[in-house]
Amino acid sequence: MSLPLLLDTTPSPCYDGWVRRPFQTIMMITRDVLAELQELQEDVAEHFADENIVSGELYWTCVESLATAKLAELRGELVR
Repeated sequence: MSLPLLLDTTPSPCYDGWVRRPFQTIMMITRDVLAELQELQEDVAEHFADENIVSGELYWTCVESLATAKLAELRGELVR
């Protein structure tokens, strides 16, 4: 069993939003689970790109945009 990765998603002006801080909410995921997630995402990317005749770069750019929007929504940063 591998050790968990600690991810603090609290924004920080000094290090791109990913820092370790005491007394903050920290999300944890094991390296094995992260590797499984990565493999799943790569399988989805390949399938989507093949089915829709788009490049992998376009797919991952769209995923990045969607992820940024979803994180803003989850953090309550979206204004309607």
